[in-house]
Amino acid sequence: MDEQSSVVPEDDPPLVLRKVPQQRHRLARSMIAQGTATAGGIWWELVDAAAAPELPAVAVALTHNDVRGCVTVSALGARHADAGQEYAELLRGLVAALRRHAADAMIIHTAEPVVARALLEVGFLHTPGRNDGNRYLIVL
Repeated sequence: MDEQSSVVPEDDPPLVLRKVPQQRHRLARSMIAQGTATAGGIWWELVDAAAAPELPAVAVALTHNDVRGCVTVSALGARHADAGQEYAELLRGLVAALRRHAADAMIIHTAEPVVARALLEVGFLHTPGRNDGNRYLIVL
């Protein structure tokens, strides 16, 4: 192996997706739009595993499972406003994690262009409903 292949870029730390520990729920809630209902559900965070625990995640998501095997993402948030790549990485991780947990599909409702682009990049389909033109779906 040559010397260059073992060098990891400093600006791209390895990120991991994990369920948000209870003590970090308040930090995760602070990253989403105010007024978003956060009762119940499972919080997920995309983090630099080596970062200090008091630092916010790169991106977060709140998911809710229904009895039919469909998971709805009710909230997404990121540390930076232009976080398309971070959302895409978070969504890829969620898709992989939910496939392992026998979910059948995942739905996200969003009108945010940066999130919509990330959804399409990851493989979600834009599937507008009768009353909602901002629905995205991926079959797991």
